[in-house]
Amino acid sequence: MYTEGDVHFELTCVEADATVCEQGLREACAKYEGEVVAVEVRRERYVSEALKAALRSQGIQAQSVHLICRPPAQEQEDIARQGSTHPDNSAAAQRDNLSGPLNLDPNAKNDPDEAP
Repeated sequence: MYTEGDVHFELTCVEADATVCEQGLREACAKYEGEVVAVEVRRERYVSEALKAALRSQGIQAQSVHLICRPPAQEQEDIARQGSTHPDNSAAAQRDNLSGPLNLDPNAKNDPDEAP
């Protein structure tokens, strides 16, 4: 089911109905003009024990929603090509790119190669 170039979205959802969170991921996939090829909802995946305990004390159980989005074929080729030739494709570079604050503003410039 996984194809190189697929975009994976995963989030921890604390809504009573995980379909609310799933819908947000489907909308994100649509922005790529992609096709949703798989959705998986699991209980408390990637949630710390401390957060689980805090949520349970409020009667909430977290769920992890994972969605695989397949962009159009040309975009898949571009993503695959960038992944194999981009100079910052090392595991350390990828980890460092994820260590900063996450900006969810759709108008924000999030290109790490672009000067601020």
